Amino acid sequence: MKKKNVNSSRLWKREKPPNRRKNIETRPREYLTPQEVILLVDDARRINRHGFRNAAIIILMYRHALRVSELIKLKWIDVDLDHGRLYVRRINRGVSAMHDLENDEIQILQQLRAAAPHRATYVFISQRNTTLTTRTVHNIVTSAAQSAGIGFSVHPHMLRHSRAYELKSNGADAKTIQLYLGHKNLQSTHLYRKSDAHESDPLK
Repeated sequence: MKKKNVNSSRLWKREKPPNRRKNIETRPREYLTPQEVILLVDDARRINRHGFRNAAIIILMYRHALRVSELIKLKWIDVDLDHGRLYVRRINRGVSAMHDLENDEIQILQQLRAAAPHRATYVFISQRNTTLTTRTVHNIVTSAAQSAGIGFSVHPHMLRHSRAYELKSNGADAKTIQLYLGHKNLQSTHLYRKSDAHESDPLK
């Protein structure tokens, strides 16, 4: 009696990969409150010997609504400490622009510049003097959030959202927010229609 050829793949039920959880299931909102931003900066500063650099990362990402890739590509040639200006190079066909630096940012960047290797190209570098990775920046932010006791998952892009809501709360119109975020299309800025997220920049 001949054995029937059985397709072995039929013997196993293929399990579908788990669906990606919706953001609302992992966190109540996609921005941070002023108090949470302060906690994030303070705890980033205390976590390890790179604390000063890590706090600076969070401050600049928040103040200038930087994406992670924009932060890790930030170069010293983009920083004008004498005039307190920062050239923000946007990605995703965004519109690059010159931003003003606050006094505390100038001080932070002066300290980073003094500690940087001779002829360093990038503002934020690793212990091996290489550019930071996306994963490293993500870990910096999430570790600071956990240390600060923020009760939901936090990711770096939330700092960009937080800045946009803060601008909206201070009366900035959609066009101003669009230019600040570097959005090419005004439709992308409509996410920030609500204005109850921030009252003012918590780091000032």
